[in-house]
Amino acid sequence: MAECCVEAPSEALAEGPGEVDQDFMLNFLTDYRELTVEYEAADGSPVRTTVLGWSQGSQQTVWSEAMPRTIAANLARVAGRRVLELGAGCGLMGLIAARTAAEVVMTDGDEEEAALLRVNALQHAPPGGGKVRGAHLDWGQAPAEAAAKALGGKGSFDVVMGSQICHNPKYIKECVETISFFMSKDGEAFLFNDRSSLMSTRTACREILDAALHEHSLRAEDGLE
Repeated sequence: MAECCVEAPSEALAEGPGEVDQDFMLNFLTDYRELTVEYEAADGSPVRTTVLGWSQGSQQTVWSEAMPRTIAANLARVAGRRVLELGAGCGLMGLIAARTAAEVVMTDGDEEEAALLRVNALQHAPPGGGKVRGAHLDWGQAPAEAAAKALGGKGSFDVVMGSQICHNPKYIKECVETISFFMSKDGEAFLFNDRSSLMSTRTACREILDAALHEHSLRAEDGLE
């Protein structure tokens, strides 16, 4: 049974014809800025990553540093594995994971964010790390099936991860459907969420998440450190 832990260049690939000029895919009205963060690996060495992102009002380049920091401290958990990041935003977690992973695919359901992911994959993937690419991916069974061939097929990822992606009850079931579709039978999903939408609560979101995980025979374990 697969596990789902809750709370707890490399060669960069373009994604199809017509996507060579990645910079032109970005919204010229958005004020993009580079951000450099530094976390600590398990051996105490620094894990420094630069990422292009944007901030506006309460929307920050990185919504929470808890999960990126956790991935940096647990790089051995993704070493040599195929990693899928959902709701990646700027892709900070994916870029960190790429230091040891064999391949990282950073995805988002927002087209502008997907464009940003492609740029960050090309410009900020860690030297000597695994393959990194960005892609657009909506959640749910049907979108997963439609994207399967481009992303490597059903059950092709050893690790699926996401930060702050289970805060809206409306999308939690579809998120779990996506995790279940792409995660291998012996795979793991690393999720962190400490927010909820205004229409709900963290407790309600967790109940919906647990029910969806159970429906797909996924076992949840708290406390990836």
